[in-house]
Amino acid sequence: MKYIKLSIVGLCVVLMAYGCSGGKGHPGIGFIPKIKNAIMVNVKDSTSSFTFSIQAEDQDLNMKTLWVTEYHPAGSKTPYNGPNSFPLPKQSSEVMTYSQIGPITLSGPAGGYRMDLQIEDASGNKTDVYSIGFTLD
Repeated sequence: MKYIKLSIVGLCVVLMAYGCSGGKGHPGIGFIPKIKNAIMVNVKDSTSSFTFSIQAEDQDLNMKTLWVTEYHPAGSKTPYNGPNSFPLPKQSSEVMTYSQIGPITLSGPAGGYRMDLQIEDASGNKTDVYSIGFTLD
């Protein structure tokens, strides 16, 4: 029993002395990318076609793929289309703006949609889901 208490105290001392990474990075898997902003651009109503512009960051400089999943209706938990992958240009700085990713053409019925976006890096780390809602007439 003394060894368990001693081990717990030792672990606490080590954590207090060296701290935690605070979510900045993870040994062995690197930094997890983050989508800061995303918008749909070049929307063409006649063809329901558009591209994305995304601002994202990754301290490892290894963002690789954009994953796009389409949901209809917007509140659905079952994908209507996707996930589809789009390769990203080589990351050259910690914060990147990727423009004109796509195009994506929707062939579904009129109504409310949701696009869920995730970026995956070369280490297999994925961003949190970034959702964009929109309506097709």
